[in-house]
Amino acid sequence: MFGKWHLGGKIEKEQKPQNPNSSSRLKFGYNLTQPLVYGPTDNGFDTSKVSLSGIQAPPFLYYRNSNSTVSQDDIVFYDVGEYDRPQGMSEIKNAGRGDKAWDTSNFNIEIVKNNEKFLDEHAKNNPKRPFFSFLSLGAIHVPFTPPDVFIDGTPVKGKYGKSGEYDMLYELDLVVGFVI
Repeated sequence: MFGKWHLGGKIEKEQKPQNPNSSSRLKFGYNLTQPLVYGPTDNGFDTSKVSLSGIQAPPFLYYRNSNSTVSQDDIVFYDVGEYDRPQGMSEIKNAGRGDKAWDTSNFNIEIVKNNEKFLDEHAKNNPKRPFFSFLSLGAIHVPFTPPDVFIDGTPVKGKYGKSGEYDMLYELDLVVGFVI
C-alpha cells in the first residue's frame, strides 16, 4: 500500500506536552514522531508508505510500515502558500505541521518509486508468493502541483499551458505507463 491512506488511522496524543511551541505538535498535541495506529499494517498490508491525507491536509509526512519517517528535528509548521522544492512548486492549502522536506509536486513520484522497490524486492525474495499492491495517488484534485519532470525526465509542468489540473492528469497517465 503506497500513497494516501485516508481510511482513518490514529496519531497518538502527547501524554504531557514538553513545550507548547514544540514543532512535533499539531494544534491538539499530536506527536508526529510516534507510530500510526490503525494504518495499513493493522489492516493486512505487510509493506506500506502512506500519508494520512495525501497532499491536501496535515500532517504532511509519510508513515513507512506505520512508523513515522520524520524525527523531531525535521518537523515544521507550514502556513498556507507555495514552497519551492527540487521537483517543482509544492502548495499547502491547509496550514499544519509536517516534514520539512514535504513536496506535494513529488507525491506521485514518491509512491511510484516505493511501489517499484516493493515489486523488485518481492520478485527477488518471494517470486512464488502472491501479493497485492495498491497505489493511492495524489491526483487529480487540489492542490494541482505537478512535478516539473517525471521520473524518466519527461516534462510535465506546463504541458497543457497553465492548467495544473491537466498537467496532473498527464502525470497520472505517465504513472500508469511506468507501473505497467
